[in-house]
Amino acid sequence: MKTRYIICIALAAIGVDLSAQTNPNDTTLHRTVVVEKEYNPIIQGASKVNVLPRVEEPVVTQKQVEYALGAIPSRAVPISLVQPFVAKEYEPKGYLGYLRLGYGNLGNLDTRAHYTFNISPKDKLAFDFTLYGMNGKLDQLFDGEGKWKSRYYRTQAAIDYTHQFYSADLSIFGKVGVNNFNYADRAPLIGGSTRETDTGRLFDAEKQRFNSVAFGVNVKSTNESAMILYDVTTQFMHYGRQFDLVDTKELKESLVKTNVHLWSILDQENKIGLDIDMDNRFVNSDSIKNYTTIGLNPYYALDVDSWKIRLGAHLDPSLGYGKGFSVAPDVDIQYIFADSYVLYAKAGGGRIHTNFRRFEELAPYTLIAGKNKDTYEQLNASLGFKASPIPGLWLTLYGGFQKLKDDLYQDVNEPVLADSRAFTTFANEDTKNFYGGLGLQYAYKDIFKFDLSGVGRKWKTDGIDNLALLFKPKMEIDAGIMVRPISPLQIGVNYKLVTREEPDSWESRFKVEDISNLSAYASYAILKQLSVYAKADNLLNKKYQYYYGYPVQGVSFIGGLSFKF
Repeated sequence: MKTRYIICIALAAIGVDLSAQTNPNDTTLHRTVVVEKEYNPIIQGASKVNVLPRVEEPVVTQKQVEYALGAIPSRAVPISLVQPFVAKEYEPKGYLGYLRLGYGNLGNLDTRAHYTFNISPKDKLAFDFTLYGMNGKLDQLFDGEGKWKSRYYRTQAAIDYTHQFYSADLSIFGKVGVNNFNYADRAPLIGGSTRETDTGRLFDAEKQRFNSVAFGVNVKSTNESAMILYDVTTQFMHYGRQFDLVDTKELKESLVKTNVHLWSILDQENKIGLDIDMDNRFVNSDSIKNYTTIGLNPYYALDVDSWKIRLGAHLDPSLGYGKGFSVAPDVDIQYIFADSYVLYAKAGGGRIHTNFRRFEELAPYTLIAGKNKDTYEQLNASLGFKASPIPGLWLTLYGGFQKLKDDLYQDVNEPVLADSRAFTTFANEDTKNFYGGLGLQYAYKDIFKFDLSGVGRKWKTDGIDNLALLFKPKMEIDAGIMVRPISPLQIGVNYKLVTREEPDSWESRFKVEDISNLSAYASYAILKQLSVYAKADNLLNKKYQYYYGYPVQGVSFIGGLSFKF
């Protein structure tokens, strides 16, 4: 009997506890269970704006929004002349191989092959190959008539091996690339005129080829309980330019790059770290000096409640290259409230290496005539607000100031003549700008996505004629819509507008037209692993240029197949 009393008392206690967790209207057979889960939205970095125009297809994350509140990137990298004309594709987990092949008008070609070998649970070996470009006749920009038989092909192959040790991952990687292209038949001089020859320099400059090789090793710790964690990469990078103005020979550059990231997690809220970057550069030219640079970035990070704070600095000693000791801030302060709203302030900067790879990204048709300085971002400060008031909707508003010392730009003031072509070179000048922008993103499941962003800039430089501002953007607007009417079909439209700065001294010279590019794309999954895609670019058939004197394609299209296996 005593045992029965004990069991009844225990059951009564359990019933009281359960009643506190359920709805009063619950019955014995039907109960309401409330499950609470922290809402942790991620806001995409809509504040990312380049100093020079660069097009990236919008990416909208449906479930999470990352508080990646980096300041405006300082890299002066414009859009590449040729890009694969395809919508961004994601290779789902479970497929180790990927093939894509597309072809279009004006010889537009897009190919990619990738495969990952799972050698063992701890060993992976991946291969990747891409080839894209074009070969067709384009309208001359300056003569107003005639055709230029343009050709530009980029080929890259890469290999990556990874082994997982007990407390670290080891990666060994390598990459080779070849870019083949030709120069325009007649490039412009100042004022839009051209000349046939120059007695100073006469040589064959019709074709150009860039060769690149890189290989290295990366070791990254995976034991989060260790006192000191690390991520170390060392690589050797070689780059060759077949034709240039320095020493009238093939220029070759060798780089030994070392990146070290050290950090220690003091507790759940505090972390300290030190980033070290070292570049050793060697060039086979008497006009370009070999050098070594070192960059130090110590910092302290705090993550507590609604605050995320990073306090640090970029310290860049000259070590015989340049003068003085350069310093830039590294500060990031974020305040998150109501789960999906964030106020932030950031100040950053640092060295931007002027090596051969940067020359190609900025203006591949421009030649190297001598030594150019590294660009140093002395300050890039921004204030902003991001919010996700309802699921799927993200709003962004920001503004800031950027100051660049020895900003690298394409010098069109005094072109160098060779044969029937006029070549521009590179130059450095201090620049600064105030900027402000806004962004709007909305996604409804995987059926509809909309993206709109805009930024305006006010540039200034103390250089002669202000020619350093010629290709700088005053206003950039990006808009895109994606619709998936049925599961296997995806349709999208994108538009980009970039208005250009026009220096006062450029009023009577050749006008650099604004970028206005309307494009559309579509993909359809014939089978689960096989898709067909197509894209059309520059549907408005506008005439503008990303690089001085070189036209873009008119209406162009490409179509093909992609296969996952």
